[in-house]
Amino acid sequence: MKRIILLLLYFVSVLSAVSCIRELDDPAAGGKPVEVTFDISLGSDLTKADNTGLDNASGAFQLYVAAYNMADGTLMPASRIGGNYDPTATISGSGAQNISMTLSKGTSYKVIFFAQRTGAYDVSFADGGAASFSYKSGLNANDGDLDAFYDVVNVSGTKTSYEVTLKRPFAQLNVLVKNEDVPTGLTSFSSTMTVKAPTTFDLYAGAATGDLATITFADHAIAETPFGQYVTTHKWIGMNYVLVPADGLVDVTSFKEAGMSAPIAPGKVPVKKNGRTNLVGSLYTTGFNATFTVQVGPGFDSQSEEQVGGQEVEITVADNSTYTPQNPLVINAGSSPTPAPQNVTLKVAGFSLSEVAEAAAGNGTIEASSSDEAVATAAVSGDDVVITPQGNGDATITVTTPAFTKTDYRASSFTIPVKVEGMDSGSGDTIAETATIIFKDLKLTNGQQYTEPFVKDDVSVTFTGGGNDGKYYDTGEGIRTYGGGSIVVSSAYEITKVEYAFASGSDYAPSSNTLDTIATGAYDLATQTWTGTAKEVTLTRKSGNGHWRLQRVTIHYNAKDESDKILTHEKFGCYLPDHERTYVAGVDQYVREYKGTPSTLDFVLLNAGENEQVIIRGYQDSMGAGDPVTVSVDWKKGTTWVLLQDYEMTVVKVENRKVWIANRQGNGFVIKK
Repeated sequence: MKRIILLLLYFVSVLSAVSCIRELDDPAAGGKPVEVTFDISLGSDLTKADNTGLDNASGAFQLYVAAYNMADGTLMPASRIGGNYDPTATISGSGAQNISMTLSKGTSYKVIFFAQRTGAYDVSFADGGAASFSYKSGLNANDGDLDAFYDVVNVSGTKTSYEVTLKRPFAQLNVLVKNEDVPTGLTSFSSTMTVKAPTTFDLYAGAATGDLATITFADHAIAETPFGQYVTTHKWIGMNYVLVPADGLVDVTSFKEAGMSAPIAPGKVPVKKNGRTNLVGSLYTTGFNATFTVQVGPGFDSQSEEQVGGQEVEITVADNSTYTPQNPLVINAGSSPTPAPQNVTLKVAGFSLSEVAEAAAGNGTIEASSSDEAVATAAVSGDDVVITPQGNGDATITVTTPAFTKTDYRASSFTIPVKVEGMDSGSGDTIAETATIIFKDLKLTNGQQYTEPFVKDDVSVTFTGGGNDGKYYDTGEGIRTYGGGSIVVSSAYEITKVEYAFASGSDYAPSSNTLDTIATGAYDLATQTWTGTAKEVTLTRKSGNGHWRLQRVTIHYNAKDESDKILTHEKFGCYLPDHERTYVAGVDQYVREYKGTPSTLDFVLLNAGENEQVIIRGYQDSMGAGDPVTVSVDWKKGTTWVLLQDYEMTVVKVENRKVWIANRQGNGFVIKK
């Protein structure tokens, strides 16, 4: 009997321990109430040293604080968002605000903070992670009351105190002119601006959302106090707050200060969240087609600005001459997926390009071309040659003009050497990668023609043409290319070098007699190596007898590491293309079990009602951010396998007991330790 009582006591203690573990582990279970404190400030980095009236963050702001359950996006009653909840708090740039909320221990929350001038924007909070603010109609230009701030804090684990520094969710777009370009007697300024930009900001996701719309900031006075490097040299004639589109470019379709004779259309300019973009130009010259210096500041805490494309370059060429500058035009493309073009203003014999085109009517057109379009492309627009960076490297822009009669000017050409730096087509670091394909190792069929791409990692090799092009033969252990056929190497990333290995023999490799013109880059016949910058490299064999025998190809390319994209996911689950499965609180269960030596985690999502099981296996407790990991996925629904595959990935982040694992494209998993 005593033995039975002891066993019962043991089982009771085990069940109690399991219950405690579940309370701490399960994000859907909730737990004991706990007070969480937030020290909130607008931060010194939000104000300018000269403390001008338009963005010194002074005065009172309405402060909204909304807590969401991360598991299902439910808006929590502890939120302070006005309406049926506690009154909205206030905050100013001169001091901090302390806010406390009662939340449940063991539950993970996303807490959103938003501060605006009273009634400045339409603000909305609702279940399902719906938190946003939107522009209203009837906006005035140069309105400091449109200033606003936000931040998002993830609350989980045992931490109960957080410091929160709010930042601007939009960019400040400014227009400045040199003091000497302001008309005499003009001492006060009033301006209007129209842009195409997003109108809604998703506070939950932390990004602008929705389609671009036309936003008009109506004519309104502006304080003329400049800032930064312009404090003694320029006047400030325009300032508006705009949301940042996904491509980082806002289209300024119209700007006019009251003293200008006509509005101008600066076009697309780069912007970034919590940063300032300055458009600096001479805007009062009659008939001038404005060319701006575009500068994007790193943040409101900096008095300096970074140069990002768009700088004004003016070249004046004398009659019947050829212009060749000594130094290349350096374009710092920055990290925008769509980099800002570089405008070069040409004057021929003192005349603008549009005047040349008008005077030369019937004698030809002005044309611009690039020696390497993988580096930059060129086109003529109005008085400018618009140079758009495409990739890092050197190129030469050639501009030709027709003869015109105003000064009996004869046709000439101008060359502009260009050097593109800092080109980055997306987020993440550039990684130099190499992939090699050896055709004999692929166990290809003798005499078989292969027209589908051979894929290795992020690159592919395709054989195109007709007849016998693309046939593999054991003799020579290579794939053959005949007259008119091509070998095409391609990648979604920038290829920098391709090394080809052909079978020995006088005509089995490219030569000066058999290799057709290379579209981009350079090909060394001695080493059978292509170098340059391109996403596609094509070798075409001239028509005639004979063929090449390609045995091996090695491709060098610059890949992108976008692993951090996995961090946009908060819920546990699998995030693979076409195979996404997230944990659903209240429906699913999850189970964690360590096995073997070293101890390897099986993280399992279970849905008993659907007879579904997803096992994510491979993470070890000793792993940290940056460690490689082989992840095995066993995903079964009933008796059907949805996924049974291994993936080579990297641990991106470990926070408390949550782990993010991804490949270079940001696809992967969120699991719990």
